[in-house]
Amino acid sequence: MDGDAYNSLSIMNDKSQTALPRRTRDRILAAALRLCNELGEPAVTTITLADYLGISPGNL
Repeated sequence: MDGDAYNSLSIMNDKSQTALPRRTRDRILAAALRLCNELGEPAVTTITLADYLGISPGNL
């Protein structure tokens, strides 16, 4: 495999590997914003956010 083809594959893999974490981060941030607007910032904890998202607090 020549260098250009390898670089193209490497770039494609980098994009696909970062797409999922970026979507997850965006989902967490959107949920945090929604909860802060609805409940007020002091009421929103990591446990509240995790419960809202249906994930473990350790995954935040």
